[in-house]
Amino acid sequence: MKKYLFLSVIVALSYSGMRSEMLKISNHLIEQLVTQQNVPGSAQRYIAKNYPEAYDIRWEYKEKEGLYKCEFKVRGKKYKITFTPKGKQVNFKGMISTSQLPAKIKRFIKKYYPDHQIVKSIETRNYNQSFYEIKLGSNIAGKHRSKNLKFNQQGKLMN
Repeated sequence: MKKYLFLSVIVALSYSGMRSEMLKISNHLIEQLVTQQNVPGSAQRYIAKNYPEAYDIRWEYKEKEGLYKCEFKVRGKKYKITFTPKGKQVNFKGMISTSQLPAKIKRFIKKYYPDHQIVKSIETRNYNQSFYEIKLGSNIAGKHRSKNLKFNQQGKLMN
């Protein structure tokens, strides 16, 4: 009797887990179809033109702000771009290579953190202002250390 009760509980839990997962997938597909249809054409064309290798593209409407957010990847790097309902870009956040950092930032890091390497660089542009978030890493005497820095568009340290 206990075996049958135990087996029944396992089957019920499996079914509810699968049902829950199916609902998540269903809701995600419905959300994606609805938002894809409502995304401004100019915003979709901007992504297609400027990021032709983009994949895992996901559109989301931010009702509170009245903006469309696009998240996607290119060669493993993540990007987020926000557009107005008319398709004008208002925000960008994405990983950039070290070579894309302003020279002033690279000189600062070389001078004040000579034993660190740049692990990750992220650029954020909000309404014509840029910010750079840099993650540094070092391995001195077998101890791993990391440091996060934030710079404004002029290359001045903000933190």
